Amino acid sequence: MPMNDNGYIWRPNDNSAKTNIRYSIEADKWVKAFEGAKMDNKKTGLGEVTGFIGLIFQLITTLLTGLILIIIKMFGGINLLIFGRKDKPVINKPNPYRYDDPKDDPWNDENGKFNYDDYEEIKL
Repeated sequence: MPMNDNGYIWRPNDNSAKTNIRYSIEADKWVKAFEGAKMDNKKTGLGEVTGFIGLIFQLITTLLTGLILIIIKMFGGINLLIFGRKDKPVINKPNPYRYDDPKDDPWNDENGKFNYDDYEEIKL
């Protein structure tokens, strides 16, 4: 369908500053429109998606662990207030590496003293 030749009055063709400013403003709006459409349709990569999911999973895990530790700490304090401190009985087991007489220790000499001269210095 041919257009009427009305001398392009609908869009000025002169090279004046006013016309150039109008075209520049219109061009900026078109560029912003295309860039916005490109950003709206931007696809994310698999690495970004899995990184975000991992971040959320780590956040949830950390919060749950902290909550569980706080609850355990609270109940431990409550048990201490209610039942009092119950010390564990000390079991005195004989130490097989302790010698009552230093002379019985195989590392000591006949006087019951450890002889450091028999051993070289250990260097790290």
